[in-house]
Amino acid sequence: MRIYKDFEVDERELADHDVLFIGRPETNRPWRRWAKPLALDYDGEVFQLAGKDHSSENDALVLAAANPLNKKHMVLIAAGNSPWHCAADAQRGIRQSQYQIYDAGSRAISGFLTK
Repeated sequence: MRIYKDFEVDERELADHDVLFIGRPETNRPWRRWAKPLALDYDGEVFQLAGKDHSSENDALVLAAANPLNKKHMVLIAAGNSPWHCAADAQRGIRQSQYQIYDAGSRAISGFLTK
């Protein structure tokens, strides 16, 4: 596994590997660029997924999807509206769904995205 800082990674590296993003999109430029292709709207401390806003500081998200640059690889995103929930809920992972949204540590919503 390689760990990159935002300014060190290029598109070719992202296309050739499975990718893990931890934190909100403002922490990483590629994550910001991938939000729209992943059908995820994230604005500051509010994210929208499957047509519903998640704005509580207790909300966190774990999402698995195809890598937008190369469908042979995947991306896993662990993000939260607060740093604590991001870290705590990222440890829970994905269980039989494409995404899981947590509310104060309890799984609130899970499912699969449709485009």
